[in-house]
Amino acid sequence: MRGRSKNTQYKFVKDGLPAIIKINNDHNHNIRSAEALSFLKPSEECRPQFENYFNDGLGISESIKMHESKLELEYGINSNELANATINPKYRTIRHWYDVWKENNLGSSNDISVLQKLEEKKKYYEENGIIVRYSENPFAILVITSIMKRAHQLPFAKDIAFVDSTSSCDIQSHSVTFMLAPCGVRAVPLGIFITKGQSTVDYKAAFTLLKQSMPNGFNAQWFPKQFVIDDSEAEKQALQSIWPEWCLVFRDASVHGHQTNNFSEVNVRIFKDIVLSRNKAYNAVALVDFICTSLEEYYLRRLRTFVNGRNDTARHVFEDQLKRAVSIKKDSIKKLSENIYRVQSETENTFYEVDVTNGFCPCPKGKLGAFCKHQAAICHHHEMNVPSLPAINTESRYLLAKLAFCEHVREKSFYIPLTSESNIINNNTALKEGVDLNDHENNSAHDYL
Repeated sequence: MRGRSKNTQYKFVKDGLPAIIKINNDHNHNIRSAEALSFLKPSEECRPQFENYFNDGLGISESIKMHESKLELEYGINSNELANATINPKYRTIRHWYDVWKENNLGSSNDISVLQKLEEKKKYYEENGIIVRYSENPFAILVITSIMKRAHQLPFAKDIAFVDSTSSCDIQSHSVTFMLAPCGVRAVPLGIFITKGQSTVDYKAAFTLLKQSMPNGFNAQWFPKQFVIDDSEAEKQALQSIWPEWCLVFRDASVHGHQTNNFSEVNVRIFKDIVLSRNKAYNAVALVDFICTSLEEYYLRRLRTFVNGRNDTARHVFEDQLKRAVSIKKDSIKKLSENIYRVQSETENTFYEVDVTNGFCPCPKGKLGAFCKHQAAICHHHEMNVPSLPAINTESRYLLAKLAFCEHVREKSFYIPLTSESNIINNNTALKEGVDLNDHENNSAHDYL
């Protein structure tokens, strides 16, 4: 160092070093304050945790909420650890992790990048039993999850399919179209389509993917007996083009009084409210991932709740209609043909012709597809089944359990109702004698299904 004294007493300065620095470990601020802890570097284990949240379909806000909830359970709601960025990173850090994860897992927002990313993830989808097919021009994506594939194998898949669309589901405003089949839990998807728009060309491309991917779909019938759609002319023309003989162009008893409002719009609301949390997805790949994870888990939980007897709605509906049918005597029911029965109204001098094959009654309740007291009376007095009967018996529960769990389904006896069939038959005495069933609080649901 130039200009240094040759007679200095410090040996390091003699060797050419400019100075001696002494470090005092005493900080001039509180190192255990909340703000000081917020500047600590996240641990190596923290980032993979958040990447797992992103893989499960959670966004930045949902991931932070989930992570902090776990920390609250472990350390307490007002613990110092919640301020520690080592285990609880700040929003800006998580935002950076999410941007990197999004680019690596979802690609960019243009259609070419989306299809490239889907091709990269094709092996992952196949390993998890998911069918993902796409068309480049016109742009269309088909998603069939494990539950949807099993739904195609069940008897109800061949009767009616509901089709309805919703738009603006991601930043590019792609449309999502649902094809649903009615069942004991109202409806389950048979396939979900993502398209650029809602034109006839878009729908034809999407429906063609389904026809090619599920050659034995709709319970090996290759098509449902009827399609129920809204007033979309584009949907109607596309369905007529792909399944020309089986497109529903009018509404009759064979659709069980159903409308698209019954199921389709409810599932659209579920998708936007529960799956997307009223947010737009980043791109079509994100929509596919949401369908394969969040939506699939939603239907699994819904089916599990039903088959495990934790939702009594169907039983209560059945019992309620049986109570209402008390005053309908057997001699007021006349058989007009093999599948048509005429039931006299209790309040008016009119008659309702009930189609027992299709489960349809023209009364205010029955014409909307619901199980009504006129159908309940016919089922009881003539000991027969109708399609609109609530799914409350062992066979119905077991069928839906197979839909949810496939080879992991429990033995059939696990889904037997608490009240035996013999007791249910004995409880019918009150109805035969015209006794008010409100006086029989312990009467159980009749098991006709």
